[in-house]
Amino acid sequence: MQNGQRHILLYGMGGIGKTELVSYCVHTWNKDSYFEFNSIVHIDCSIDVETGFLTNHSVLEQLELSRLPEDSISNKLDEIIQALNKITGLLLILDNLPWQEDSLNKSANQLRGFKTLPCYIIATSRSQDYERFEKFHIDLLPIEYCVDLFLKHSETAKEQETESVNNIKEIIKLAGRHTLTIQLLGKTAYWKNCNPYELLELLKKHQFHIDTKVPYEYHSKFSRDSVDNALGKLFSLFGLTVEQKEILYYLSLMESQEVTFDIIAEWLGQDFVPDKSILVSLLNSGWLQKSVLISETPNKPNIQFYKLHEVVSHAIHSEFINTYLSDKRTDFLYSIIVRLKFYYGKFDVYKNGLKLTKQQRKEQLINACLPALASYFASSVCLTEEPKTLEIFTRKMNEFIIFCQKQGFYTIAENTLKKSMSHIEKYLSNSNMNYINTLANLANIKLITHDFISAVSILEPIIGISEKKIDKGYAFEDAYASVLNSLAYGNKQLENMEEAEKLYLKVLSIRKKYEEIDKKSYLVILNNLGGFYTEKKAHTTAVLYLEKAKSVFMQLSNEDKDPLYYANIITHLGLIYLDNEKYREAIKLFSQALDIREYHLIEGHLECAGSLSNLTKGYIMMGEFKKALIHCKQVINILKDNLSPDASEIKEMIDTHELLIERLKE
Repeated sequence: MQNGQRHILLYGMGGIGKTELVSYCVHTWNKDSYFEFNSIVHIDCSIDVETGFLTNHSVLEQLELSRLPEDSISNKLDEIIQALNKITGLLLILDNLPWQEDSLNKSANQLRGFKTLPCYIIATSRSQDYERFEKFHIDLLPIEYCVDLFLKHSETAKEQETESVNNIKEIIKLAGRHTLTIQLLGKTAYWKNCNPYELLELLKKHQFHIDTKVPYEYHSKFSRDSVDNALGKLFSLFGLTVEQKEILYYLSLMESQEVTFDIIAEWLGQDFVPDKSILVSLLNSGWLQKSVLISETPNKPNIQFYKLHEVVSHAIHSEFINTYLSDKRTDFLYSIIVRLKFYYGKFDVYKNGLKLTKQQRKEQLINACLPALASYFASSVCLTEEPKTLEIFTRKMNEFIIFCQKQGFYTIAENTLKKSMSHIEKYLSNSNMNYINTLANLANIKLITHDFISAVSILEPIIGISEKKIDKGYAFEDAYASVLNSLAYGNKQLENMEEAEKLYLKVLSIRKKYEEIDKKSYLVILNNLGGFYTEKKAHTTAVLYLEKAKSVFMQLSNEDKDPLYYANIITHLGLIYLDNEKYREAIKLFSQALDIREYHLIEGHLECAGSLSNLTKGYIMMGEFKKALIHCKQVINILKDNLSPDASEIKEMIDTHELLIERLKE
């Protein structure tokens, strides 16, 4: 192998044998020692890129990565690229590189950071739009291969009489030499217990052909992809029950996201899916695929997931669009979306403490539940055009977004909003409260992840819109106050202190007005003002607001008395102690706040990093550098998992870490 990189791309229509060809080549090279590779890494990008490039545990072990950040795609990618760059003599196989524009661009950018030498990269894709690759178009599969594929999936003996083989060849002419359609037709023949002649007659009767044209997505007259059309017609033809079709419709709204049987059952209800037999029949029919998440814990069973092939998902989605039109589609979506809050609510670590173990949270919440729910919410919103119904769906989606924010799943929340935002803006007026709340949620994610400039640019236009509608009563004033509060925080972080103070006091006047019906919101602004004046070193004023906040907290009902509110209050009081050189009192309060946050938030939450950072400062001021160093390392790990790699906060903590090491050496 030359001392460099060579990139080879096999491209062509999905399902025409690119993966099989790569597998054959690699097997031959290994067997014949055609090339001398130190390592071969195989990544299935149809799964791995869309979930942050890599989730395959065997590949993680190969790259000597014990874990990856759970909700930060950019940091995850950095670690993987760095691990790959350490390998020399590498054959990297990237199977099924994305072909849709957004994912394609993301993958192309990732590959630019890959520098290892020497290396061969062999990739497959439906797109040829990858720079630096030698491109080879893959022609259709040989007819003999297609016959064998049909025989395999129809579980028919290979010793067939000539007439049957000729019928299979006629089926292949109609289906095209495309592995997916042939596999489905073979499984259909097995599942429906029909011979090749009977299947051929059925296809002819219904005028099935690989180039058949059927209406596709709601905004276009015809599909761009004939394979989707053919599969859509197959889906209509072959005897799936209404219940089976509806399960596939649900899955098609989730961008091929893998889900457990329990998730499907929860959404549809046990009356609809009483046992796994309905899924088993779908697996036998070939329309549903089965995969397994390998458990990281010994003695713990692997988790069974179900998903749709990407092309199948497109086809079924087009069928869904055509089958459920206008009001009927809305009814279909509404019957499920009203159940979703109850489903994800049981994963509410923020409220329920550590009812789920770390492993359960990772497997159930991150790997399946939240991404699937996020995709379903976004799809439901984007398929709804009637304003009143769209308002309901948008409100439900925003409840889910707030849930994700509290849990620390910022990427999932932000991506869901981005997918839905333009549709909401198109069909709801820009003065609609649900539209304003959606924008405010997007801005809040930017604030949480320290992208303050973007947050303020989102929030400022809302203020002008909202002020024109301020006479709409409590609900609208509450939304308006929330936007003002977020904008005040953004300005404070950008050191626009006068503007921040003006906005905070405006929020206070609104919250004070509705104190009796919403003590929680009143408590929040009191705490925020306490924190604001703490930063301005106006300690007397700060303490007045913070003590008032503590008093309001004690007046809350047990149901509303969220310990995290209390953690925020004592954190600000601790900072005042710190400024007044009462270090032990400050550390005591910071430790209490950390205990509350670690108990009630998921591991690695940014609020926990705030407490750890405060403890770092406190121990530095006391000269206890070893304790400060321990907390400083924890802060850096959390920040790297949640913020962009170039965030100033990460650099500051790394500088602090280096300073502490120097102090310890001295």
